[in-house]
Amino acid sequence: MKKEFTIGDYLNVDDSDETVRLFIELPSQEIEHFWSRCGLISNFSSSYLALACSTDKNITNSLSFIINELLENSVKYSVNKNKQIDLCLLQNQTTITLEVSNYISQEQCDRMSETATNLIDTDFINSRYLDMITTNSKVSSKSGIGLLTIINYYNVSLSFKFIETDSVEHIHKLSVQVRISIKEL
Repeated sequence: MKKEFTIGDYLNVDDSDETVRLFIELPSQEIEHFWSRCGLISNFSSSYLALACSTDKNITNSLSFIINELLENSVKYSVNKNKQIDLCLLQNQTTITLEVSNYISQEQCDRMSETATNLIDTDFINSRYLDMITTNSKVSSKSGIGLLTIINYYNVSLSFKFIETDSVEHIHKLSVQVRISIKEL
């Protein structure tokens, strides 16, 4: 039996009845070997969604930044570079949902579940973000500054879903989901 848990207000994208749906799947190594593909996918996806939005604001750059950050994290932390990374984009009249899924180790799962719990705690987010931007210390590659920036700039709702896919190798599928009001972009 697969172990599964969520952190935050996770929306099952398969059950969603959103107006616009866009799914992209590709091996992690395809993005890692050609890093510029991260930006290409982000720019295409954000332009696609922006065209379907009924807003006067240009939201393409904001969406591209968020999608790019999610994609880069998924590639950086994928335990098996041959495994698929899934990008799912959903949109209705008021909300955009972005979800990126990748595969992580048990150690990464433990660390990420703790990080995820912190990232849905407003007090933690505010104090951590202020600490990071006011200190002169070097920001590590595991600092979480990208997700903190997304939360602080765009007032998003983050949620996380963890599914154990291989109980022998202890591999987990991690889905990071960002929901944002179109008005916030």
